[in-house]
Amino acid sequence: MSLTSDGLLTVDAPASEPGCDVQPRTITETVTITWRATHTGDGVYSAGRTETSGTLHLIVTWTIAQDRSESVTDRQGDQCWTGCSTIS
Repeated sequence: MSLTSDGLLTVDAPASEPGCDVQPRTITETVTITWRATHTGDGVYSAGRTETSGTLHLIVTWTIAQDRSESVTDRQGDQCWTGCSTIS
């Protein structure tokens, strides 16, 4: 995962990957975001300076699908996936 210059969190992962497994692959990571802010009063309605900070732990989960490619008929008349040896 990475944070872009405009503040977006991106995951460098494919939408799918070749494979014959029935179940897609699920990945979970924790993102920790810390911040700090200050505010100075406008002198008319508020005065002084306020500081605050905090931490957010965000759990992010994404799924990578299994791509078996296309279903085709082999020379023996059996169905198989182009990305696998047999239909599963």
